[in-house]
Amino acid sequence: MINHVILNGTLAEAGKVGISPLGEGFLHGRGLFETIKLAAGTPAFFREHVQRLRRGAGELGLNWPVSDAELVRRCSLIAGANTIADGVLKLVVFQGEDGVGELILTQESPYGPERHAQGFNLKSVLDGMRAGNLQRLKTLNQLANVTTRAAARAEGRDEAVFFDSSGELLEGTATNIFVIARGETRTPGLQAPILPGIVRAEVIRLGAGGRFEETSVTLAQALEADEVFVTNSLIGVMPVCRIDGREYDLSRNPVTRSVMRAFRLAEAESINRYC
Repeated sequence: MINHVILNGTLAEAGKVGISPLGEGFLHGRGLFETIKLAAGTPAFFREHVQRLRRGAGELGLNWPVSDAELVRRCSLIAGANTIADGVLKLVVFQGEDGVGELILTQESPYGPERHAQGFNLKSVLDGMRAGNLQRLKTLNQLANVTTRAAARAEGRDEAVFFDSSGELLEGTATNIFVIARGETRTPGLQAPILPGIVRAEVIRLGAGGRFEETSVTLAQALEADEVFVTNSLIGVMPVCRIDGREYDLSRNPVTRSVMRAFRLAEAESINRYC
């Protein structure tokens, strides 16, 4: 339950704040957000998330002058006010009626540690409408992703992954995807219309030396692969147990398990940097 939020720097009860519906953020989705994992009250990869948010704000012409030090203070304040130690921190920057607004809130995490043992069940979805730079920004225009994910979950899946008309994989509705076949790990490159995920970048960094290749990956290759995993800031590295009718043996996914261990260490280091 969300008890408190911070709106434009002011802590308030969640049910007593108001945002004008006349701003472009509400009317047209002109805004961005970051979803950040909280561990023991501390955000993971905070610097990387804020850097991406600032880049996106610049591209959308949003003048967001809050300093990093002030943002750290606000995030610590909201985590304490909602007494959420392990959960989700969400930053939203949007075009309001009278200028750029900022909303900060915390939530309980929907993912417990048992989810990694089960893995994610994915549905592939043809999406030929992804074009332009907006796909590379974490904007408030999330309707296609939200409705596609809801449809997949209604079928008992955890996530949907998009592929284009040529059969190339893109990304999930809320994840990036990695495919392992014959010892090689591949993920769609940023030439594709995908979000440059924070965890995606960290996983690639962990595979420095060419172990993980950014290149085109087809749905057919994923269905024939030995292992598949998806990433985002809340789940970290999540094994995939199934795509459509293809099942993957999670007792035989050594690359995924190795990446999971390395990422958890990197995540802990990022939390220590914040502290």
